[in-house]
Amino acid sequence: MRIDVKDSKGRSLYGVVVNPERPPAVVKSPLEEAGPLALDWDRAIDDTHHLRRCPVCGCEDLYVRKEAPHVTLFALLLIAAVAMMLLFGLGQVVWAIAVLVVVVLVDLAVFFFAQRILVCYRCLTEYRQVPIRRGHAGFDRQIAGKYRRG
Repeated sequence: MRIDVKDSKGRSLYGVVVNPERPPAVVKSPLEEAGPLALDWDRAIDDTHHLRRCPVCGCEDLYVRKEAPHVTLFALLLIAAVAMMLLFGLGQVVWAIAVLVVVVLVDLAVFFFAQRILVCYRCLTEYRQVPIRRGHAGFDRQIAGKYRRG
C-alpha cells in the first residue's frame, strides 16, 4: 500500500510504502521538519483487508477516486477539437468523425484502466494499491463540507 500524505490544502508532502500485512505503527518522514508519522491501525483494516478508516487521522469517511492524467486528457481533447474543426472546414467529414471516435475510445480506455484510490475527507491522504470494497462510495459534497467547516 502506498500512502500519500497531504497538507491542509491538498498539496502532496510525501509518500510512503507500507506492507498492509504487517503495517508499522510509525513511519519515518523524508521531510526533516515533519518528523515521524504515527499510524493508528486499530480498526483501520477489516478482516477482508479493506481499509475502513484513515490510519493517519482516524477519520472513518473515505471516498473512492479514479486517478487519471487530467492535463493529458485536456490536451488530447483540445487537439482533437482543433483537428475536427480543420477537417470539417476542409470538407473531410469522415476523417473528422474518425477523430471523434478515437477520442471517445481513448476516453473509455482511461476510464476503465485508471487506478482507483481511496482518499480521506479530513486529512486528504491518498491510499494507492489497496483493495477497495465494491460498494465504496465516491466523493460526496455534504461529507466534504462537514470536514471543511471543522
